Amino acid sequence: MTYTDLPQFEQRLHNEQPLFQKLRQWQAEGKIIAANCTSVAYLAESGLLDQKKATISWWLSTWFARRYPNTLIQQHAILTEEDNLLCSGATSSYMSLGLRLIERFAGHDLAQQCSRMMLVDTHRASQAPYTTLQQYSGHNDPLIESCQLWLQHHIEQPFSLAELASAMNVGERTLMRRFQQVLGDTPLHHLQLMRLSKARRLLENSALAVGEIMFKVGYSDVSSFRRLFKRELSCSPGEYRRRFASN
Repeated sequence: MTYTDLPQFEQRLHNEQPLFQKLRQWQAEGKIIAANCTSVAYLAESGLLDQKKATISWWLSTWFARRYPNTLIQQHAILTEEDNLLCSGATSSYMSLGLRLIERFAGHDLAQQCSRMMLVDTHRASQAPYTTLQQYSGHNDPLIESCQLWLQHHIEQPFSLAELASAMNVGERTLMRRFQQVLGDTPLHHLQLMRLSKARRLLENSALAVGEIMFKVGYSDVSSFRRLFKRELSCSPGEYRRRFASN
């Protein structure tokens, strides 16, 4: 599905009522329904994903979570499957989806043979290592943009919500509420993602040790840094460097 901006994307969803009716009919008949990338939004718009697990292209995950709060979004998952509804994430995730369908209809052995022929790693389970910080959230909020810029300029300093709120000339509760409304996140977690984004660039493009990188992005405890990296990106700093280093 092609679109030039988020409003056009939402308008296309609004205009697909006959398709949504057909999707609901197929679900009632017990058919398997699969969607990849932005087409996952069709399933959510039709109501099929209410209280169901789903994934979508990582750059749309924030928008998706806000628009479909009843869907159990698995933000970084490559593939989700529940009640004959299969969803896959960004771009090449369709290959994982295809292999899963082959497995369901023709068995595990054939799916494994196809994965080897297609050079698809069947063990990849997360989009997180491939994401960038600039998720397509569709926001144009000047306060949050100012906060993001301020956090970027103070990325190595200890986080203080009070200091951030004072710099923005707003109350702490107002700041927390706006962050949640616009990004579906907290200021601290957003700063952590900024720090990890910088750490990833250093792992890709420098020979600095993990401990040195940790200090450059505002952390002082290696164990805590490694746990955060693993939690958010589903791999260790060393594994990330081996996969994505430019040299």
